[in-house]
This record gives sequence, structure tokens and C-alpha cells, in this order.
Amino acid sequence: MHNVPENMIKIWDFNKRTAIANLTGHKDGVMEVKWSPDGSLLASASDDKTIKLWNATTWGIAATLTGHAGGVLSVDWSPDQKFLVSGSRDYKMRLWNLMTGQSTVWQAPNCVRSVDYHHARPVILASGVSDSMIMIRNSTTGAVLKTLDENRGPAGPVGSIMSARWSPDGKMMAAASGKEETVRVYAFGLGHPSVQPLIPDWLVGVILFVVGIIVATMATFLIMARRTRKIERR
Repeated sequence: MHNVPENMIKIWDFNKRTAIANLTGHKDGVMEVKWSPDGSLLASASDDKTIKLWNATTWGIAATLTGHAGGVLSVDWSPDQKFLVSGSRDYKMRLWNLMTGQSTVWQAPNCVRSVDYHHARPVILASGVSDSMIMIRNSTTGAVLKTLDENRGPAGPVGSIMSARWSPDGKMMAAASGKEETVRVYAFGLGHPSVQPLIPDWLVGVILFVVGIIVATMATFLIMARRTRKIERR
């Protein structure tokens, strides 16, 4: 068997078990490939700092996205196929608008090993090395909604979170911690940024209780007043 260059992508016919296309164009190792939701494009993330989009009919390069200052380790499509998100060795994530070709940069604490769009909620799951941990970010603004840090021992982080993915139904996520040799599965309940509401929930309950007492008191007073008037008329 011949060695396949790290910068080559092979397309396989699953039934025939044969390669039907060899995609060349990257100048360094290809770290991840991801099909678009409709299957018309294939995105590839490479250590040459670029993302390439391949036409799934002709296997020609449809676009090359540049902007990362380090190797691109992961890429994923938005469910509507209008955006791509990527994670890089440059401690950044980028949200690519495929209609305009422009990208928005989101800072990360360390290398971003994996990125994964939720199929039904406006959030992206990201994992990384050391302090990057696992982050759930708003898919539009990049705001960090929740951070999970369970792979930390007494001396600090235990290896990298090499990959974190949503389950197909979006109700769970799994995270693989490298040197810890552990996979964790989480039940997913979407949190919100930790901003205190202007009126606490308990205060709303108290207000409703007081209002109820006032209304009941006024109703009782009106009933008693009517009875008093009737007695006076007699």
C-alpha cells in the first residue's frame, strides 16, 4: 500500500471500497473534513492555515478561506449552510459568512481542537487544550454561555479535550479528554449568560401575594359597606 500524503483528501465509494477522487490543493496536513448539510460541498481544514470548499460533483475547489494565523484544526457548517465556524492553533475561532466571504474573530484561551454547531439551537460547542476546556458559545455573537472544566486535576488540566460533539437529537454532548483517557457524556440543558434579572423571581411572587391580599381586602370592604348602607336604609 502506498503512503498517502497528509495534504491529500481521498473520496471513497463506500459500496465498491475504492477511491473515486484524490483532492490536492492544501500545502500541509488536512486536519478535518466536513460535508455541507445538503451534500453539495465538502469543507476541509488544514495546517496550512486555510479552509477549502470542494464541489462534490466536480471535486474542484469552490473557494479558499484565509485569515487564520495558525493551522486550522476543525470546521463545521451551520444548519442553514450560510456560515462556517472554524477553530485554529492561533487561539481563535472564526465565523465565516459564506455569502460575503467575511469572517468574525472570537478569541479562545488556547488552541481550538473541535467545533460543532447545534442542529436546532443557536449555539456552537467548542473544545480545546488546557484552559480552553469545553465552551458553549452563542452562534451569532460568540458570547460564552457556559464553560465546563471537569478534566482538571490538582496540578491543572489533565490533557486536551480533543473532541466534543452534540448528539444527533441535540439532547446530549460527548467530550473526549485525551491523556485522561476519558469520555464524558452530558445531558444538555441550554443555560443563559449569568446576568441577574432586574426583578428576582422571589420578589415577583411576593408582589403577587401582596396584591392578592390588597384585592381581597378591598373586596371585603366593599361588601361590608354595601351591607351597612342597606341596614341604614331600613
